[in-house]
Amino acid sequence: MTEAIAVRNLSFTFPAFPAGIGWLMGRARSAVTPFSGLSFSMAQGERACIMGPNGAGKSTLLKILLGLLAPTEGRATLFGLDSSRREARQKVGMVYPDERSFYWRLTVRENLAFFGGLWGVPPAMAREQAEAAALAAGLQDSLDRPFSDLSTGTRQKVAIARALLHDPGIIIMDEPTRSLDPPSAAHLRAWLLGQKCVGKTLLVATHNPAEAAQISDRCLVLSGGRLVHDGPPPDERVVSDLMVAAP
Repeated sequence: MTEAIAVRNLSFTFPAFPAGIGWLMGRARSAVTPFSGLSFSMAQGERACIMGPNGAGKSTLLKILLGLLAPTEGRATLFGLDSSRREARQKVGMVYPDERSFYWRLTVRENLAFFGGLWGVPPAMAREQAEAAALAAGLQDSLDRPFSDLSTGTRQKVAIARALLHDPGIIIMDEPTRSLDPPSAAHLRAWLLGQKCVGKTLLVATHNPAEAAQISDRCLVLSGGRLVHDGPPPDERVVSDLMVAAP
């Protein structure tokens, strides 16, 4: 089976502030290593969740997979391509919480068509894909509303629709239900389990053990700088025990 995501001996360190610069930030900071020696892989079409306490490196790991950060050591690949390469990034759709990069005066339709164009999609096709992505994310009634008029939950849906515009083979989500009300969160989880995501590799960072168990059959738990669990999603008590037991 095709290996969609591969992480080999991955480490990352946030460097200390250079001497004389810390005062600009109002504080000093020593070097911080959220994780080191991290290794795992995901097959094409596999679904997995990442869990762990705040500061465990979940978002940092996702940024490395997206090519936004370069690892200090080791390597991350997407379909065999180094995650820093443009060809690799084009295979990924990403959803961040509290998304702020949309154009508030443009409508949802205009925003999605614009970002489709950034992926190199011709204008007519970008408009078609924008409508298809909006339908998949449950946004068909909001397509012609300005982004500024949307609720926080609806803005999150627009971020999900944008991630689907170029039909990526990998979907990465960082706490996608954090800003959603319970019905919207349930709709998103149902969508992740539906036909639109069949065959796509799904990697979701979440703090919700019940959500992890519902949308995936594998869970990676990061704590104490290492991978402390790689297997079926554990219940809340087990997750807490893993975090406490981690060095």
